[in-house]
Amino acid sequence: MKMRNLNPDIDRIKEVSYRYIKFRFRSEYELKVHLRKKGYIDCDIDNCISQLKEEGFLDDKRFAKFYAYDSLTIKFKGPLKIKNELENFGIEGYIIEDTIDELMKEIDIKEVVREYLEKKYRNIDLNKIEKYKIVGNLYRRGFVIYDVEGVLNDYIDYRKEDWGF
Repeated sequence: MKMRNLNPDIDRIKEVSYRYIKFRFRSEYELKVHLRKKGYIDCDIDNCISQLKEEGFLDDKRFAKFYAYDSLTIKFKGPLKIKNELENFGIEGYIIEDTIDELMKEIDIKEVVREYLEKKYRNIDLNKIEKYKIVGNLYRRGFVIYDVEGVLNDYIDYRKEDWGF
């Protein structure tokens, strides 16, 4: 990897950083990896990250909160998958735990599971799909047994009544 000169203009690094964080929030770890790939040295990267944090452009707590909220409500990912993904983004464990706890207080996870089931299986004959396949799908999405079982049974009962089974 080609290293840039030892005293690059910090403004240039910030410019590259602004461009990278322009479209969505990023974690500190993501930005650090990106800048390393661009060839900047760790000392300059750390200085840039410190300045971006002071300016409010970089905040792992805020990143974790927005990422977790969007993952749960828009992409229908469960808490376990969200936790795993935040770890991959380099977010510290205590931030992840606080974020997930706060999210579970704000959002009814069973309602999210119900919405996902309605979206995914709305036009599918549930008699042709075995329950364990639906449960497996929800587990792979990061949901846990006590979030899935009751909602799934209610949804299947509702669909059977709705479709006249």
